[in-house]
Amino acid sequence: MSPASLYDAAPCGLVTTALDGSIETVNATFETWTGYSANDLIGRNIAQLLEVGSRMFFETRHFPTLRLQGDVRAMALTLERADGSRLATLANSSLRDDRIHLAIFDATERTEYERELLAARRASEASEVRVRVLQSAAGAFGSSENEGELAAALASSVRAAFAATSTAVWIFDDAALPQLLAGSSPIDGIAAFFDETVTRIETVARAREISASLADEMEASRTASLSLYPLIAPQGLVGVVATFFSRERQMDVAYNDLHEALARQAAEVLVRVRLQQQLTHIALHDKLTGLANRDLLQYRLNEALARSVRSSETMAVFFLDLDGFKAVNDGYDHSTGDAVLVEAARRIVAVAHNSDVVARFGGDEFVVLCTDVVENGIDSMAAAMGAAIREPYALAPDAPVSASIGVAVYTPSPHNLVTSDELLNLADDAMYEAKGSGKNRAVIRAL
Repeated sequence: MSPASLYDAAPCGLVTTALDGSIETVNATFETWTGYSANDLIGRNIAQLLEVGSRMFFETRHFPTLRLQGDVRAMALTLERADGSRLATLANSSLRDDRIHLAIFDATERTEYERELLAARRASEASEVRVRVLQSAAGAFGSSENEGELAAALASSVRAAFAATSTAVWIFDDAALPQLLAGSSPIDGIAAFFDETVTRIETVARAREISASLADEMEASRTASLSLYPLIAPQGLVGVVATFFSRERQMDVAYNDLHEALARQAAEVLVRVRLQQQLTHIALHDKLTGLANRDLLQYRLNEALARSVRSSETMAVFFLDLDGFKAVNDGYDHSTGDAVLVEAARRIVAVAHNSDVVARFGGDEFVVLCTDVVENGIDSMAAAMGAAIREPYALAPDAPVSASIGVAVYTPSPHNLVTSDELLNLADDAMYEAKGSGKNRAVIRAL
């Protein structure tokens, strides 16, 4: 094969230019790659065949380096073909006999490989980030003891995972109404869009397709993008986590997968937290009346006593025993007796203060722990309780039910310290004194 044939058949583009970059010779390979004929190429400046970024590099970096070193290796240049398409290349150049000689290699496969490698590296890094986010969230969720702590952990995890401007978490209450438990929402009416589907809004324009009012609120609050991810439990929608961005955010597959994983994980923990709360409530409350039981009363009483000692504030314990309750059970039946106990409990709660602890002590005995004691308020409260209990009971209208009430009033001092058992016993003794002196009355004892 002649030298000319070898030149044209070379597996790379061969180009010779003058020092000013104007093309003098090209081989057939370069013609094929560019889509230009030799006649079209000769006389043109080679920089005119390069895309803008490559042209700037070629003119500002290539020529100075070539003149200084005599050659340049592995330049990444992008050629612009005659049809407007582009070809990624690697070029070697040398300066010989006042001519620039270039050998240009097709780098398409290498570029694709590098792209795939970069994509794989990014996917790997994204996977590592996903694992770290989920591990961190799992720890925060797992240590949550109530719905508020879980909501705060979810809001914090989502905000950190996506660099969000703000996040908000709503948990649905027993009436299926959303309650904002963590974070804040820049959009007041966002709850109107809560349902069991994921909502991703990347632009205000997209929001306007859904709701003009939503788009207006986004513009007013300078919210560029937002997403709503539901918390789904076996019984249905139990919460929503909202994420807001002040700049437009692309919500791609990776965003969706991680966000859904966080929402799913939080929903699972919410089920556990609620079950634990239910079990705790059952363990600390009377099954029939729903009032605090003895264990919870003892805990609250110890708390109140310690607080009273620190603040020197007066507290009181009311001990109630129903008079005539045995006649209800004897004259009717035990289901009627249970109904009377439930109604009596309701009446006591209605008279007590919101801050009071009302407990069923056992049988037909009730205790009220009152820490909000006002001067001359003990007598009136005892009288109100007695009057409420005496009201007729619909299921037992012929059974006169009243209450014997004993009250222990305690004002702490350094020389007057008592235990919770002593306080309860004093109220119990006062109740028996009331019962022994005729029933249907209150006896108050002070410490």
